[in-house]
Amino acid sequence: MKTSDTIKQIIKEELNRALTGDRATISVDGHPVNCDLALTDAQRMHGLMGRKSMGANEGMLFIFPRPMHQSFWMRDTYISLDVIFADEQGVIMNIEKGHPKSEHRMLSKQPAKFVLEVPMGWCSQKGVRPGSIISF
Repeated sequence: MKTSDTIKQIIKEELNRALTGDRATISVDGHPVNCDLALTDAQRMHGLMGRKSMGANEGMLFIFPRPMHQSFWMRDTYISLDVIFADEQGVIMNIEKGHPKSEHRMLSKQPAKFVLEVPMGWCSQKGVRPGSIISF
Protein backbone atom coordinates (compact mmCIF):
# COMPACT_ATOMS: atom_id res chain seq x y z
CA MET A 1 0.00 0.00 0.00
CA LYS A 2 1.33 3.44 -0.87
CA THR A 3 2.07 5.89 1.91
CA SER A 4 -0.73 8.23 0.80
CA ASP A 5 -3.16 5.29 0.75
CA THR A 6 -2.05 4.33 4.26
CA ILE A 7 -2.57 7.88 5.50
CA LYS A 8 -6.02 8.02 3.88
CA GLN A 9 -6.96 4.74 5.56
CA ILE A 10 -5.79 5.99 8.98
CA ILE A 11 -7.76 9.21 8.56
CA LYS A 12 -10.86 7.28 7.53
CA GLU A 13 -10.59 4.97 10.55
CA GLU A 14 -10.10 7.94 12.90
CA LEU A 15 -13.18 9.62 11.43
CA ASN A 16 -15.13 6.42 12.01
CA ARG A 17 -13.94 6.41 15.63
CA ALA A 18 -15.03 10.03 16.01
CA LEU A 19 -18.49 9.09 14.77
CA THR A 20 -18.79 6.30 17.30
CA GLY A 21 -17.57 8.43 20.20
CA ASP A 22 -16.68 6.77 23.47
CA ARG A 23 -14.86 3.52 24.10
CA ALA A 24 -15.13 1.06 26.96
CA THR A 25 -13.73 -2.32 27.94
CA ILE A 26 -16.38 -4.90 28.67
CA SER A 27 -16.14 -8.59 29.48
CA VAL A 28 -17.86 -11.58 27.91
CA ASP A 29 -17.60 -14.61 30.20
CA GLY A 30 -14.36 -13.09 31.54
CA HIS A 31 -12.87 -12.29 28.13
CA PRO A 32 -12.14 -8.56 27.70
CA VAL A 33 -13.34 -6.70 24.61
CA ASN A 34 -12.26 -3.12 23.87
CA CYS A 35 -15.34 -1.56 22.31
CA ASP A 36 -16.39 1.50 20.43
CA LEU A 37 -19.76 2.49 21.86
CA ALA A 38 -22.76 3.23 19.66
CA LEU A 39 -25.03 5.21 21.96
CA THR A 40 -26.99 7.53 19.67
CA ASP A 41 -29.25 6.75 16.71
CA ALA A 42 -26.63 8.20 14.34
CA GLN A 43 -23.84 6.10 15.87
CA ARG A 44 -25.98 2.95 15.78
CA MET A 45 -26.94 3.57 12.14
CA HIS A 46 -23.31 4.11 11.10
CA GLY A 47 -21.92 1.18 13.10
CA LEU A 48 -18.83 -0.35 11.50
CA MET A 49 -19.65 0.79 7.96
CA GLY A 50 -16.50 1.51 6.01
CA ARG A 51 -14.13 0.01 8.59
CA LYS A 52 -11.56 -2.29 6.95
CA SER A 53 -10.02 -3.90 10.02
CA MET A 54 -10.55 -4.64 13.69
CA GLY A 55 -8.22 -6.06 16.33
CA ALA A 56 -8.73 -9.56 17.72
CA ASN A 57 -10.23 -8.36 21.03
CA GLU A 58 -12.01 -5.28 19.72
CA GLY A 59 -15.64 -4.72 18.92
CA MET A 60 -18.54 -2.34 18.77
CA LEU A 61 -21.22 -2.33 21.45
CA PHE A 62 -24.61 -1.00 20.43
CA ILE A 63 -26.66 0.14 23.41
CA PHE A 64 -30.36 0.75 22.87
CA PRO A 65 -32.64 2.87 25.10
CA ARG A 66 -34.83 -0.14 25.85
CA PRO A 67 -35.00 -3.81 24.85
CA MET A 68 -36.46 -4.27 21.37
CA HIS A 69 -36.32 -6.87 18.63
CA GLN A 70 -33.18 -5.93 16.70
CA SER A 71 -32.38 -6.37 13.02
CA PHE A 72 -28.82 -5.92 11.70
CA TRP A 73 -27.25 -6.26 8.27
CA MET A 74 -23.74 -5.91 6.86
CA ARG A 75 -24.31 -3.52 3.96
CA ASP A 76 -21.19 -1.33 3.55
CA THR A 77 -19.38 -3.34 6.25
CA TYR A 78 -16.13 -4.97 5.13
CA ILE A 79 -15.28 -7.08 8.20
CA SER A 80 -16.68 -10.56 8.89
CA LEU A 81 -18.38 -10.41 12.28
CA ASP A 82 -19.97 -12.39 15.06
CA VAL A 83 -23.10 -10.40 15.94
CA ILE A 84 -24.12 -11.05 19.55
CA PHE A 85 -27.63 -10.17 20.79
CA ALA A 86 -28.05 -9.78 24.57
CA ASP A 87 -30.94 -8.92 26.86
CA GLU A 88 -31.15 -6.16 29.48
CA GLN A 89 -29.12 -8.23 31.98
CA GLY A 90 -26.36 -8.91 29.42
CA VAL A 91 -27.38 -12.54 28.86
CA ILE A 92 -26.58 -13.59 25.31
CA MET A 93 -29.67 -14.84 23.50
CA ASN A 94 -28.24 -15.61 20.08
CA ILE A 95 -25.14 -15.14 17.93
CA GLU A 96 -25.30 -14.62 14.18
CA LYS A 97 -22.57 -14.63 11.50
CA GLY A 98 -22.26 -11.41 9.53
CA HIS A 99 -20.61 -11.61 6.12
CA PRO A 100 -19.12 -8.52 4.44
CA LYS A 101 -21.49 -6.40 2.38
CA SER A 102 -24.40 -8.81 2.89
CA GLU A 103 -27.97 -7.52 3.07
CA HIS A 104 -29.11 -10.67 4.89
CA ARG A 105 -30.97 -9.61 8.05
CA MET A 106 -29.67 -10.93 11.37
CA LEU A 107 -32.42 -10.85 13.99
CA SER A 108 -32.47 -11.04 17.77
CA LYS A 109 -34.54 -14.01 18.97
CA GLN A 110 -35.97 -11.91 21.82
CA PRO A 111 -35.95 -8.19 22.62
CA ALA A 112 -32.30 -7.10 22.95
CA LYS A 113 -30.87 -4.07 24.74
CA PHE A 114 -27.29 -4.78 23.65
CA VAL A 115 -25.70 -5.93 20.41
CA LEU A 116 -21.98 -6.64 20.34
CA GLU A 117 -20.06 -7.03 17.09
CA VAL A 118 -16.67 -8.77 17.27
CA PRO A 119 -14.45 -10.36 14.61
CA MET A 120 -15.98 -13.53 13.18
CA GLY A 121 -14.74 -16.59 15.02
CA TRP A 122 -14.12 -14.74 18.29
CA CYS A 123 -17.11 -16.40 19.98
CA SER A 124 -16.07 -19.92 19.03
CA GLN A 125 -12.44 -19.23 20.05
CA LYS A 126 -13.56 -18.02 23.49
CA GLY A 127 -16.37 -20.53 24.01
CA VAL A 128 -19.00 -17.77 24.05
CA ARG A 129 -22.52 -19.04 23.33
CA PRO A 130 -26.17 -18.30 24.18
CA GLY A 131 -26.39 -18.04 27.95
CA SER A 132 -22.96 -16.42 28.25
CA ILE A 133 -22.88 -13.08 30.06
CA ILE A 134 -21.71 -9.63 28.94
CA SER A 135 -20.45 -7.66 31.97
CA PHE A 136 -19.97 -3.91 32.03
